[in-house]
Amino acid sequence: MIKQITSENFDEKIKESCVIDFYAEWCGPCRMLTPILESISSEIKTKKFYSIDIDQNVFIAEKYNIKTIPTILVFEKGEIIKRIIGFKHRDDLTKELTN
Repeated sequence: MIKQITSENFDEKIKESCVIDFYAEWCGPCRMLTPILESISSEIKTKKFYSIDIDQNVFIAEKYNIKTIPTILVFEKGEIIKRIIGFKHRDDLTKELTN
C-alpha cells in the first residue's frame, strides 16, 4: 500500500530511496494511476512509495515545481533522480521506475 505523506514528514521521507506521487482528489488521471502504482509498489522492493495531495500541501508542490498532475518524483538521498509527468500505462511506468 502507498502511504500518504504531508509537508510535515516530506523532508524525512525523501532521505530514503522513494517514489512520490503528487496528485489531487479531483484529478481523473491521478485516480487511474493509483492502482497502477499500488501494483508496482508491491513488486519494486528497493524503493518506498508515497503519495502527497497537492491541494493540502501547496508549499511542497510549489517547492518542487509541480505544474501538472499526476507527477511522480523519484528521490535518492534527498535528490530528485527522475521526474515522470502525466499518466503512464503500467509497463511504461514500471520500465521508467526500474531504469
